[in-house]
Parts: sequence; C-alpha cells; structure tokens
Amino acid sequence: MGVSSVIIFYIISGYVISGLFSARFHTIKNAKYFYIERLVRIAPQYYFYWFLTLLLILVVGIDFPSYSGFKMENFSLLDVFSNLTVFPLGLTVYFPFLVQYPLIGQAGSLSNELIFYLLVPLIFTSNRIILIGSIISIIVFSLATMSYINTSGYSYNNLPGPFIFFVVGHLIYKQQWGWGVAALTALAVNMAYVILYKDITAGFNTEIYLGLGIGVLLILFLKDMKPNKLDNLAGAISYGCFLGHGVILVPFRYYNLFEDNLFLFSTSILSLSILMGYVSYKLVEEPTLRYRRKWRF
Repeated sequence: MGVSSVIIFYIISGYVISGLFSARFHTIKNAKYFYIERLVRIAPQYYFYWFLTLLLILVVGIDFPSYSGFKMENFSLLDVFSNLTVFPLGLTVYFPFLVQYPLIGQAGSLSNELIFYLLVPLIFTSNRIILIGSIISIIVFSLATMSYINTSGYSYNNLPGPFIFFVVGHLIYKQQWGWGVAALTALAVNMAYVILYKDITAGFNTEIYLGLGIGVLLILFLKDMKPNKLDNLAGAISYGCFLGHGVILVPFRYYNLFEDNLFLFSTSILSLSILMGYVSYKLVEEPTLRYRRKWRF
C-alpha cells in the first residue's frame, strides 16, 4: 500500500504545488523565491529525521534493513553527499554508485518531489514543455510497465516515468480537462495492454494503477470542499509522519514488538507516527513558518 500512497501523493503534489505557484509566485522571474520557500519547507524536518536515524544506528545499535551491517567507516563522502542533497536517492537507476546507505529509505520519493520542484517554474509557465514532458514520461512509464526496461526503476522509483502523475494533478487544478483526459486515456490504454499481453503484477504495476485511480477520484471529490481545523492539522503533521514513520517501524521490527498481533502492531505504528509528526512539526517546522511566508508574493 505504500506504493499506491506515494502515487496518490504525487498527484496531490501536482495539484497543490500548481495552486501554490500560480497564487503566490506567478512567473518564472520569481523562481528563486519559490525554491527558497520549498527549501525552508522541506529541509528542516528532513535533516531532523536524518540525524535521529543516525543516532538510532550508532548509539542504540539498531540494524536498519536498507543498510544492514552499517558501519560509520563505510559511510563515504558520496554517501554524505547523496543523503544531504537528497537528489541522488531518487536517481538510483542512473547513479547507483552514489547511494550505498540511504539513511531515510522513503527519501527516494522525496527526491522525485524535489526534482519536480526544480522543473515547476518551467513547466507551469509553458504548455509546450508540459506536453513534451508528459509525452516523454508516458513513453518511459509504458516501456517500464511492459518490462522492456527496468520495471520498478522507471515506472515508480525514478523520473521521468512518475512525472506524469504530477502533471495529472496539475491538469486537474488548471481544469485543463482535454489534456487530462488524454493523459489518463493513454495510461488506461497502457494498463489494458499490460493486463492483456504483459504482466500486471510485475514490479509495482498493480499498486501504481490503484494509486492513480484512487488519487484522481479523491482530488475530484475533495477539491471543492472547504478546509477545516482538522484538515489543517493533518496537513501540518503529514510531512513529519511521512519522514518519521521509519524511526518507529524499524525499531518495532528490530525488537519484534507485537509481531504476533497485526492489529496492535499497525495501530501502534500509526499512532506513534502521527504523534512523531506532530512533535517534529511543533519543534522543527512551525518556527520556520514566518520565514517561509516572507518568500511568497
């Protein structure tokens, strides 16, 4: 379900960032201010959880599955570069040598998000660039789902394949229904072909299309509803919950907590992750809000 959730997140991100850029930054001339605002939004909590993960490894001695046998002396300058800049974590198909120890495993999707941010001032001010990018993305995505190229790598883990999901969210926000229907039709035709002639269970094909369907329906249903305090609270803690669930989940697995009771295991992870997201929002992100608003126009 994590894969489906990431796809939903990409679609929501395309929708929300399209609104953010259109309402507060307007043109490509304000791109630098958009980048600063996004950096202040993303970086503080990321580095907070990166440091917390490192403490769990080096001080507590927890062995994280994604970097089993981790030793500080093996943490190269390339690892430091990859973890601190984030970008290489979502480009492992292209640059596997850069990422030996990703301290926050889910940061691969965060890397895709950051690359999308870099492109936002260009793609949101040029329909031609959106069209070209969408065509390239759909071609790469389709080749991956058909297993002609690395299935998971190019359809889910690395751009340009997943780029089309950001675009779908953007098109819904802009109410460019003709383009949106065309993009979704192309993806639907690809899905039908994969079901009939290829393997829909290969890689994350099933989960990706499930996330696409749910994400589009959710936005269409929710986009005209007025937000309330609960919505705002959930939005505030969501990023910390996303980054922080690993530091909850891995220790639970490491110490075999509630391993025989799926209900207790799941509810404990969910509850503690939400709590962690709230705490890190209050401690780390909330103090930056005033500075973030400074860069909005």
